[in-house]
Amino acid sequence: MKAEIIVQNAGRFPTKEKRVLESLTNLISTKAGTQAGNREFGIDQSCLDKPIKTAEALLIQEIYIKTKKFESRAEVKSVKCQRDGMHGKISIRMVIEIVED
Repeated sequence: MKAEIIVQNAGRFPTKEKRVLESLTNLISTKAGTQAGNREFGIDQSCLDKPIKTAEALLIQEIYIKTKKFESRAEVKSVKCQRDGMHGKISIRMVIEIVED
């Protein structure tokens, strides 16, 4: 799944920002159940077999939940799905804010 992650407060915490972006990219690109030692890590992609509007809603919900659980340094401001109907793919556009310690 392709994801674009935008940092709302970019530049305030450059080192932390880089690590958070790497972590979120890893989280979103990992299918839940595939990471040894932590089967909950990743995004449950079973929703993609459902009708498109339902799939998008479930996917967005999953991203909010998993980000809160696995990446506490980021606060999700918005998540939007973009469809590629020709190829049957969904990409994610996510806006986050880096949280101060």
